[in-house]
Amino acid sequence: IWSAFFVFFARQHLAGVGFLFASLFFLAGGCASYLAMNFTGSSTFISQRGVEREVRKSIPLILISSVAGMLASAALLVRNLIVAGGIL
Repeated sequence: IWSAFFVFFARQHLAGVGFLFASLFFLAGGCASYLAMNFTGSSTFISQRGVEREVRKSIPLILISSVAGMLASAALLVRNLIVAGGIL
């Protein structure tokens, strides 16, 4: 949510970096979600079935987010190679 607010309010000052924001937004979300999965089931109130259900629902979303971030990073690299004539 904070990333979305930052992109919304900073887009006028940082024009032309949409792919950078997209890649960071999706990659950070995927990485943070994956790391948070290590704590799934660490509470005494969660059953094994609940943990399995949560993991089964969240892994595809984590993969989709990570792939979207990698695609946005690749698009940023291609854009910079074509437009700017260099990687950075």
